[in-house]
Amino acid sequence: MGKRKSLAILLFNLIVYAIVAQNQTEIDRIHTQLSGAANVEEKLLCFSDLSWEYSLYDLDSSLYFANKTLLLAIKTNNTPYKATAYNRIGLAYDSFNQLDSAIKNYNIALNIRQNLKDTVAMSNTLNDIGACYFYQSVLDSAVKYYLKAAGFRQKMKDNKLLAQSFNNLGLVHRKQKNYEKAIYYYKQSILYKEESNDEEGILNSLSNISIAYQQNNNFNEAEKYSLKAVALAKKLNLEGAVALENNSLGVIYRNMGDLEKAKTYLLEANKYLQKKGRKGDLAVTLNDIGVLYVATNEPQKAISYLEQSLEIALRLNRRELI
Repeated sequence: MGKRKSLAILLFNLIVYAIVAQNQTEIDRIHTQLSGAANVEEKLLCFSDLSWEYSLYDLDSSLYFANKTLLLAIKTNNTPYKATAYNRIGLAYDSFNQLDSAIKNYNIALNIRQNLKDTVAMSNTLNDIGACYFYQSVLDSAVKYYLKAAGFRQKMKDNKLLAQSFNNLGLVHRKQKNYEKAIYYYKQSILYKEESNDEEGILNSLSNISIAYQQNNNFNEAEKYSLKAVALAKKLNLEGAVALENNSLGVIYRNMGDLEKAKTYLLEANKYLQKKGRKGDLAVTLNDIGVLYVATNEPQKAISYLEQSLEIALRLNRRELI
């Protein structure tokens, strides 16, 4: 086994261990509650919660407790928990990227919830199905389900969930290169986030709007939204977000031909990311600096930064960064 593969396996195991450690206290608490469960309803709740807790890292355990929920719900004729069980089965498959199986079980849950007229649960399941189609790049279906979820959330007047739906619709339209629609939905998302005072959510949407404008080669508008985003990130004292927005501004100024300004922002982003940032973000910034030095006709500096970026991308096995 090669050294790189061994390191990757070790890293994966460490990540799983950290997740398990974080969840274990809650899992132990639920098992204790289950052992003293006074009635069927409490058992159903415990089985369902255990499936949820395991869904991030242990597919077999998550499915085991979801099926325990389903069998007990069928035995006791508890239709709401029957829907919950199918949704948990869908979630388990979703978490492990088995998206066809996830969609199948989400749809069973959705049909039951439609019969129950459980609007909140229906909107969440519709959103889950939309997300599965998004990650499969079946984008027309993703839009269809996200719009259905948004429709229910408008009737419920749930601003937080509506903001999520509009942001998701923005992501889909951006992936489809429908940039005007993407920007429209991102802006709608901001309106609802403002009503619920979700400043970190607003920051995310401002950044998304800037990216959409960049991809549509409208760098003046992109600059405007990235400047708003970096100001908000500084207000919230989110240093990592400041670094990412500085990188975004560097790319914008490079495309606008203001290479000195681009260099200032990119090097500032690099300074933070070298110390504290995620390695994937650092690889992007190093690549962007390399491209900048190509534009300024400084080939040795360009090669140095591009090689550093490539080394990190290969180490992370992130082909999309190469």
